[in-house]
Formats: sequence, structure tokens, C-alpha cells
Amino acid sequence: METAVSIQQPDAADYNWMATLCADQFYRVHETGFVNEDLHWLIDYKFNPLALQEDIETAENSYWVAFINQQPAGCVKLGPTSLSLAKQHPKAIELSRLYLFAHITGHGIGKLLLLTALAAAIKMGYTSCWLHVYIENPGARRFYEREGFTVVGTEQLLVKNSKPEGWVMMKTLV
Repeated sequence: METAVSIQQPDAADYNWMATLCADQFYRVHETGFVNEDLHWLIDYKFNPLALQEDIETAENSYWVAFINQQPAGCVKLGPTSLSLAKQHPKAIELSRLYLFAHITGHGIGKLLLLTALAAAIKMGYTSCWLHVYIENPGARRFYEREGFTVVGTEQLLVKNSKPEGWVMMKTLV
């Protein structure tokens, strides 16, 4: 059986599975870096279906979703940069929420989502792409390094009583 992969912008039918995926993967990656109550608060705040829908429908954000044989596989977001190190770059954009369902990892879908987002960023006129990788997620760091991102510093995410630290990574686009 041939595998059919598609990448497209999400519609309303995708919001619930995207919210679940983002919440689950954010929790899995960050559970050691947060006070438990802070982590649950942040996930409830950022990754509930309504919050995700509002974020998707915000004009300056762009999302893509991947499907394998018409089944949800993952998502990615481009949006205005929130990283301190990137703010000095006027043509910078931030990549975030590159999440895949666990059984999808290792099949090239993450790379396809990343390349789709980077091509869109170039088309929109951005000259650099920035992201934040939690320090205790070395697999993600290696993935982005293979795709041309370099570590340019670290930054803490401040949420209530939690201060998880992450690598700030950047890739020049043009």
C-alpha cells in the first residue's frame, strides 16, 4: 500500500486534534522543567481548542497540518517572534509548535512540515527564522541543527513559578 502524505493549512475540523496533540507533546517535552501546577495552567491556557482556534485565526500566524493517508500526523506554526534575541532582527519570524504524534516520528513528516514553513517564510519576505528548544530536548536540537539552525543563546520561559530554559536557535533564510 502506498503512503499518501499531504500538508495543508488547517480548517475547523482540525482544531480539536491539533489542540490535543499540542497539549500532549508540550507536556511530554516540558514536564521536567515546570512546577506541575504551572505546566497544567499553561497547557489549559494555550492549548485548549478555543485558544488554538483563536491563534490559528490570528492574521499574523500561519499554521500547517500534515496527514498520512488522510490521518492527522502533525502541525507547525509560524508567527511573530517572542524571543528576546530575535527582536533586534526586523525580518525575523518564529517557528513553534512543530509537533508530531509519537508513532509518526522518524518518517520525515517533521522535516516536510519544517520545509513547508521555511518556504512560506521566505515567500513572505522574512530573512531569518527563530525557535526555542527546551534544553532537556536534545533530539529536537539535533533535528534543527541538521536542518541548518544554529544555537545563538538561551532564554528562560517565565510562567508563574517556573523558569524552564531553552536553546534559542536561528537559521538565515536568504
